[in-house]
Amino acid sequence: MVIKRHFAPHRIFWYVRYELIFGVLSVLFAFYLHKSGYLNVGVSLAVVGLLATSLAIFLGFRNNASYSRWWEARTLWGTGINASRIFSRQILASVHSAIKANSCSEAEAFNFAQEMIHRMGAYAHALRIHLRNAGDATEYSHLLPHEEYIAYDKNQNIPNMIMLKMAQRIKDGVREGKLGQFDPISLEPQMATIQNWQGGCERIKNTPLPRVYDFFTRIFLFTFIAVLPLAILPAMKENLWLASITCGLIIFVFSIINKSGAVLENPFDNKVNDVPLTSMTVTIERDLLEMLGEESLPKKKFPENGILM
Repeated sequence: MVIKRHFAPHRIFWYVRYELIFGVLSVLFAFYLHKSGYLNVGVSLAVVGLLATSLAIFLGFRNNASYSRWWEARTLWGTGINASRIFSRQILASVHSAIKANSCSEAEAFNFAQEMIHRMGAYAHALRIHLRNAGDATEYSHLLPHEEYIAYDKNQNIPNMIMLKMAQRIKDGVREGKLGQFDPISLEPQMATIQNWQGGCERIKNTPLPRVYDFFTRIFLFTFIAVLPLAILPAMKENLWLASITCGLIIFVFSIINKSGAVLENPFDNKVNDVPLTSMTVTIERDLLEMLGEESLPKKKFPENGILM
């Protein structure tokens, strides 16, 4: 996620390099036609205005849809962060009650709580890797029992399997006296929230924005870039250099608007404009380990060069 408020000009132009190159070629071609006498009567500005309006409608829809996907992804992860905290708090409160009721020893209760809360942290890391298709499972190996960590190698959806193990261990906790008989009832809503967090993210990842909008937006944009100089240059033939600059500015603005939506379309692609999953998973792990009273916490992630991953 980009945090910085200002962007380097060369990076901005690099984002829209293909549109700008095509725009320069279109202006040069229109300039040549005008100088050769083939463009005495240019394309009507009304036609170009109609095309610009159509393009603006497509750009507006696509950008709104792209930002909605990005914001939903961020909202889902915000929900997941809170759900993991609530789940861990409930586990700690439940084992504390079990200690007071003398249904298990303090060491047994702490070991069970530590196992469950560590597994919750591992789930967050596994979900990040699952969504990005990038990363190494060793990043969360320290949070799982070694046998369990090795067993997940054969699974396709590791976060889902971690949640299954979590549910099984909750039942074990009740049977072993580390949790109360009614604790699974209070824990289940948070378990459901956590799985809905994963399901919502998978829906965004596996359902792209309808390709028809992306395709026709690009077609309309390049058509507009090709036609614009044929209308602007004849209309401003007294000052062709000013006309060329005007074309360049209009092309640049529409291209940037188009690219602004494109870069937000897939929030889990592990690119600079995506939702900062790495930072949020570290936040989850830090918060959960702190609840356990552990002092060795992972380092908090900070933006590097204005970018938070």
